[in-house]
Formats: sequence, C-alpha cells, structure tokens
Amino acid sequence: MFDQKQKNQNKKALQVSQIQGDHPILLDLKKAEDAGAHLLIPTFVEAGIQGALTPVIEVVRLSSDEKDGDIYQNKKIQGAYMITAQGLSKLGNCANIEWNHSASKITNRDKDYVSYAAVGGIRKADGKLFEVIGEADLDMLVAEEEIKERNRLSQYGNDEKAAKEIAQVRKYMLPATQTKAQNRVIRKLLGVKSKYQQQDFDKPFVVLRFSYQPDLSNPELAKIMMQEFIGSKASIYDAPPAQTLTENVDPGAESSQPSGDTPETSDEDLTPEQLREKQIKLFLSYNEEKQIDVIKKGMKKTGYNKTLQKPLSEFEDVHRLGFFKLLLDREAAQNEEIPY
Repeated sequence: MFDQKQKNQNKKALQVSQIQGDHPILLDLKKAEDAGAHLLIPTFVEAGIQGALTPVIEVVRLSSDEKDGDIYQNKKIQGAYMITAQGLSKLGNCANIEWNHSASKITNRDKDYVSYAAVGGIRKADGKLFEVIGEADLDMLVAEEEIKERNRLSQYGNDEKAAKEIAQVRKYMLPATQTKAQNRVIRKLLGVKSKYQQQDFDKPFVVLRFSYQPDLSNPELAKIMMQEFIGSKASIYDAPPAQTLTENVDPGAESSQPSGDTPETSDEDLTPEQLREKQIKLFLSYNEEKQIDVIKKGMKKTGYNKTLQKPLSEFEDVHRLGFFKLLLDREAAQNEEIPY
C-alpha cells in the first residue's frame, strides 16, 4: 500500500486539487494520484490547463533494481535512493523538455575546475516556453582529496585504484558537469524529489505535458505534416556517412577529426545532448556488422550483462538503434553518479 504520509506530501507540494478547469485529463491525474503514482506537474499548471496546446499524460516506470541504471543508493543516507541521469533523462524526454543550447554554456573553466549552466524549459498550455537554469561545477582538487580519503578508509581501497578513479573523473570533467546541470533543470521543472525509498519506484511517474496536435482532417495541413515527418525521418535514418570514422568507436568515445583546414568542434565543447546526437549519427552511418560490434563494446564498457532474448544479428535496425541509445544513457548515468 502506498505510504499515506508520502502521498499527502506529494499532494501538498503539487496542489493538484487547486488546478482549475473541467478538462477530462484532470480526472486521470486524480485517479493516478489516488493510486499512489508520483505526479510530476510543473507549478505553472496550477492556474488551469485550458490553452492553445493539448494536455497529454505520459506514464514512466523507473526500475527499482539498481542494476538497470535508473536509480542508485545514497551511501550517506540510510534507505535513501536517488534517480540517476538515465532515469531523469527518461522523465525529461516524456515531459518534452526543450534545451536552449545557445543559452547553455560553460561559465568557468581551467585545468582543475569547470562550471556549467544549462537552460531548459517546458511549454505551458498557452504555448509559451517556461525556462529555468541549472548550474553545476566540479573542482578536481577537492574531488581528488575526497577520492583519496574514501579509498584510504575502504578495506578495498589502494593508491592504484584511487589514481584510476581520479583519472576517470578528470577525463569526464565537462560532460559530467553538463549532465549534472541538466539534471537540476529536470528536477526544477518537474518537481522531482532529491531522494526516494526503494519501494517508491514500484509506482509509476505520471508526467503532464502540452503538445501541439493539429487537425489532420484538413487535407492541406495533413500533407504538410506528412512532408515534415518524411523529412525528419530521412535526416535520422538516411544520415550521410561521416568523412572519417573512428575505427574502434564505442558509446562515449571521442570520434576522429576529419581532415581539412577547418577542424571539427571538439567533443569537450559540445553539450551532452549535442554529443549524444553526434554519437547517434555516427552509429547510423555504420553497416550492420559495425553496429553490432559497437553495441558489444558498449555492453562491456557499461557492464550490461542481461541475457538478450535473441542474438544481435537478428535485431531490426530500429532495435539496434534503441539498444545503442540505452547504452549511451547508461554510460551517462555512470559518469554522472561518481560518489564524491
């Protein structure tokens, strides 16, 4: 049975009962709340959901098994679990968060320190974009001392292990900081709590978002929408091969620079979303054999050890792509959730 105290706290925080209007979706939200679901509803919805856009409910289930990469245990608070970057990404995608890449930027950076500000938003019922800023930083001098101290106190720690962990943290300084900043944006926009009990994840997360749903009964409008759909599909699945491909690419690896007078933008200068898009395009440019090789390396790198229902060679194109995206999300979560 869902904890009544927690349920009341959620209701008080979200103030669902104060949403004005008679839209049928309100009944679905209240039913979900009564069933104990976690309602992720931005505060600006409280004034009502009537508007130019259509309200849509998305239901997300995060795994309560840490091995699946959606949550991890907070070592400092007994019984507390937090949502990983992978889990937050799932919630953010369902909420249709729009990232403002032009406003998101590195705010400070040197050899041992980096800070980043991410800007993202959600469409309100009237179609306007509601944006918030999430900031994060990483001081390697502080991180190194904490890693050394933690290894010193651990019965399994040693200098070599500490050195490897420090090198790993330093390698992903910027991507990890970018991801943390984006995670804070997601938490702010959706009201995601900082910690949960493990049994909380037995209940789904219900996300309310607003989307444009045109009247396709209009033949001219339907034609335009179909053309846009075909164009977007072509841009994803018929992407031209990169000029130079990394021979041993795997999720998170840096790609080779193409030859020429103008160098390609460094991966370190890309936002997490831009880097992910670049990796996906590179993956799509490979043939089936190469894609399978990349997935196998990604499984090994991220520790994905689940038994597949069928060999990778029997996966359809769309399923190989989906699996690759899953591995990217797992690695992003691992890089972000370094306990220091």
